Amino acid sequence: MRLLSKKEIENYLGKYGLFSGKAGNACIDKVKYIGGISQIDNMLAEKKITAATPFINLTMRPKGLEITFMLAFENFRIGLLYNQMNFWSIKRQADMKIKKNRSIIGRALIGSLLFGPVGTILGGMSGIKDKEVNINDVDNLLLYSITLNDTEHILIFSCKDKHLQSVYSFFKENFNNLFKDISELEKANNSTNDNTSIDQLMKLKELLDANLIDMVEFELEKRKLIG
Repeated sequence: MRLLSKKEIENYLGKYGLFSGKAGNACIDKVKYIGGISQIDNMLAEKKITAATPFINLTMRPKGLEITFMLAFENFRIGLLYNQMNFWSIKRQADMKIKKNRSIIGRALIGSLLFGPVGTILGGMSGIKDKEVNINDVDNLLLYSITLNDTEHILIFSCKDKHLQSVYSFFKENFNNLFKDISELEKANNSTNDNTSIDQLMKLKELLDANLIDMVEFELEKRKLIG
């Protein structure tokens, strides 16, 4: 998948006429990017942008979905054709409390108990003070599966509770037949592999939200998981 200009997007996905009744079918600045698009992932890893920087717009076009990353002086766009789309799902995150400890053993133990193998990345961290962290209102996760060149890719976004209904309604209206309940996916994943890349990426996000890892560590581990 490559980044496209506005003109390239219109050539690739088409454009609704002003009086078509379908123009303006969009979800504006309701989600934040987590991973799955290599060019954007590289920008994050190289600190050219941060996860919080871009405004992200999801816009329907005649042949598919446009995803626009809006920055102060530049926009990045990707286009997804209908026939490339497999499914979408939403994962709601539960509240939790974790205890951070100065001890490397303590941190590794916490990591293994809460986050499985991802906990091992805590081992090299230092200077973490003792404190209890409340992880309330952790982002909900939007999972979006596409197939490009016979390879499945999972695009992952987050959204706050206050935007969840808007995001759900947008995808329900436009991709109702592609919805999969998260429990279906988790059941299928668990039957083949107890530690899927999606699960591990969600656990990494929890570590990031808890300030147990920084963005650099998050991006390094994320790239190992999703390639």
